[in-house]
Amino acid sequence: MFFGNSLTAAFGLDPQEGFTAIIQRKLAQKDSSYKVINAGISGDTANEGKERVHWVLQQRIDYFVLELGLNDIFQGATIDQLYQDLSTIIEKVQTAAPETTILLTELELPAALPAELQTDFKAIYARLANTHQITLIPGFLQDVLDVPSLNLPDGLHPNATGQELMAKQVWQILEPLL
Repeated sequence: MFFGNSLTAAFGLDPQEGFTAIIQRKLAQKDSSYKVINAGISGDTANEGKERVHWVLQQRIDYFVLELGLNDIFQGATIDQLYQDLSTIIEKVQTAAPETTILLTELELPAALPAELQTDFKAIYARLANTHQITLIPGFLQDVLDVPSLNLPDGLHPNATGQELMAKQVWQILEPLL
């Protein structure tokens, strides 16, 4: 289960070009019993995600990959509020599905935003992973963020090549867990 925003939903692309579809193809090559569910909603925030997570927990989930947080900051949420909202999502998954392995994507803010905000934002992901004893996917956007050739013209959403790089980051952490 990939639970996220427009990055997960592959905004502006054919869904088959998104990183979740790439992961599905990799899983099929390794073990066809796994099925990727893309629960990405463009524009979604962690605040909204904590209200909808119960819907996806109505089915058995082996792996839950959480990718939220950017839109919260873009919409004016504080770092503390974002941390609490992401914690709530993680706790809901841990309570409803204790057998589920949770992975958290480490997100980064664009360089145009204040450096202190960028540092504080990125730090919450490692803190969440440590606090909740979940797996961090470091550098989820490290090779894509702020690289014009890897993003759509809006400069915020990865193109197909950017999505491939995101899939690579996820796969190198997910594959050993399978």
